[in-house]
Amino acid sequence: SPDTEGPPHTPTVVGLGVQVPAGPCAYVELGAVGAQVVELLGPVLEKTRLAAHDGKAVLHALRALGIGRERIESDVELLSYLLNPSRKEHALADLARERLHTELPELDGTTPRPQVFGARADAVARLEPEIWAEAEGVGLAELARSLELPLVPVLARMEARGVLVDLAVLKEISVQVDQQCETLLQEVYRHAGRELNVGSPVQLAQVLFDELKLPVLKRNKTGPSTDHEVLEKLAEQHPLPLAIIEYRNVAKLKSTYLDTLPSLVGADGRVRTTFHQATAATGR
Repeated sequence: SPDTEGPPHTPTVVGLGVQVPAGPCAYVELGAVGAQVVELLGPVLEKTRLAAHDGKAVLHALRALGIGRERIESDVELLSYLLNPSRKEHALADLARERLHTELPELDGTTPRPQVFGARADAVARLEPEIWAEAEGVGLAELARSLELPLVPVLARMEARGVLVDLAVLKEISVQVDQQCETLLQEVYRHAGRELNVGSPVQLAQVLFDELKLPVLKRNKTGPSTDHEVLEKLAEQHPLPLAIIEYRNVAKLKSTYLDTLPSLVGADGRVRTTFHQATAATGR
């Protein structure tokens, strides 16, 4: 169980919570003697069987320490996901509470870090055989071994590498989309017969239903709905709803990606994300 600070893809490793087979849990504090500890532990961690919760985070931590490790033999988070893919999350504290009837200490400033991460390592060691046995019993263990676990280091490498972003090209696209947004906004004004705040449901409702007399198809707590589904149906009766839809689509592209991506690009010109392997029952 790694004790880290900073970005998840390039963390600073404070210490490691470890549990060796048939032995007590321990906390290896790095600190000022980190290099010597890594020199001793490195060869062991490169070769030994490794079980974890969120194995990808463990690989990131080991990479940050300069330890070459490209595999995880067991990940209780992924096994829990396979057993119950519709569950929202598979946090270690929840699994420990439900399966071990144990409350893990939190890193809240009062509990010593060695106790927190030692307990986490101990929980992983105790959870692992039970969850593996359950996966074997329902025929999911082979899927874990052949697909899910080999994918962990692949995603770790993808996260660490990131995606190169050409900021100059992105700027050019942003200028073009700005112009497109303005053109589409003028279309909205033309069909509405006046200027309005397209981002205001109240103003949209006033124009659509009070001034243009279009039918109210759905209501919410604040009044007539102007959501996408409503606008699509109203577009069959008047050009304004379609103009609003087209403007919203382009404006969302601009605000979600073109305006946001530049602020997320690192000093090396790359943007990095986190791939959540233990979510989404309908596919990832």
